[in-house]
Amino acid sequence: MENINDLAKSASNAITRSVTFKLIVVGILILLMLIPISLINNLLKERKQRARDAIKEISEKWAGSQTIQGPILAVPYLSTFINKDKEVKSIKKYAYVFPETNIITGHLHSKILSRGIFDAVVYNSDLEISGQFDLQTVLKKLETDKVLLNECELWYSVSDLKGISAIPVILWDGKKHHSESFYSIENNLKGFKTTLVPLSDKKLTFDYRITLQLKGSQEIAITPLAKVTQAEIDGDWHSPSFYGTFLPTDRAVGKEDFNAKWQVLEFNRPFSPVYYGAFPKVDGYDFGVNLYVPVDQYQKSERTNKYALLIILLTFVALFLTEIILKIRIHPIQYLLIGCALAIYYSLLLSISEHWGYSVAYLIASLATVSLIALYSKALFNGWKYTAILATSLLSFYSFIWIIVDNEEFALLIGTIGLFVVLAAIMYLSRAIKWYSFE
Repeated sequence: MENINDLAKSASNAITRSVTFKLIVVGILILLMLIPISLINNLLKERKQRARDAIKEISEKWAGSQTIQGPILAVPYLSTFINKDKEVKSIKKYAYVFPETNIITGHLHSKILSRGIFDAVVYNSDLEISGQFDLQTVLKKLETDKVLLNECELWYSVSDLKGISAIPVILWDGKKHHSESFYSIENNLKGFKTTLVPLSDKKLTFDYRITLQLKGSQEIAITPLAKVTQAEIDGDWHSPSFYGTFLPTDRAVGKEDFNAKWQVLEFNRPFSPVYYGAFPKVDGYDFGVNLYVPVDQYQKSERTNKYALLIILLTFVALFLTEIILKIRIHPIQYLLIGCALAIYYSLLLSISEHWGYSVAYLIASLATVSLIALYSKALFNGWKYTAILATSLLSFYSFIWIIVDNEEFALLIGTIGLFVVLAAIMYLSRAIKWYSFE
């Protein structure tokens, strides 16, 4: 019986000392570390969504992203038809006339509003809109006596009416007109309008000028309805992002401000100058500026988390090679504890970054984690020499990830080269190890 116990004990020692067995155990531990990493990723998504909800709440109370369309000249006319009783009837319809030219000058004044630890970018804007209309096309197609020139209205659409912070000033052919709010359910347009003085078929071209003070959150976009649309927008924001179907023809971005100019011609979008009866679908041809917040802590933390498994793998490989070279034994529980420290790092990074920013959080979390693992590994290695090597390796790993995250455009190139160098280093350090001697 004693011989059987000795044989079992010898077999057990042989298995636990086996490199192959240790590799299998380490591999299982690495897979187990996917669980806390997944939980931290879920936490990151939850915090990111909470930040979005806070920003949305601020935007709803201030004013949302703005899209402006117009001005639009709504010209009513009588359309005749024969009903089922063969009677001639008339119904009022509208011809929607777009401007010949539309020139927009805008100044954005940005500010930061906070909800707890979350910030949102909002703005006040001063807009000057001017241009010219031509009724020639409408009067040519419709019979003059059926056009109700005394009921023409000038419409201007704004996506979020809460953003109108002062009564718009409308000048039509040099005469000031009173503006009032409107909402056209049929055409899905809302904003402000004015009823024009009775127009005459003797005069076909009209100039307009509109002064509009508009609030919004983060974005402002323009729909180019005119035959020639020119826009110039400047603001005091350091990192604007120009988006939409048309990019600026000219732009200048400074450290604290920007200026951008656009020009869109009727040939660049599929709109006719006049539509009869129904307003066209003009969505999808906007252009504008986004007061972009450079990659925030959640985006960078999310990108950093993608390399969590790589950091754990490299650290475990470093521990394993040290174990082989020094001919010491590191228990799987000790691997697991170090893995937990590496996983908690990402929770530490996220929580600190919400208060002090990503860069500061990365530095604090990295130094704290490396220090913790180094102090713990000193007991494993019985000295500072290999502890210093492991700590230096970890710092190199975190520096490597920092470079990848900070250089998004070159992340693939830098990452590939870095992994190649790491693999070469592992192959070099393990070249003289007699693996079969550990079986």
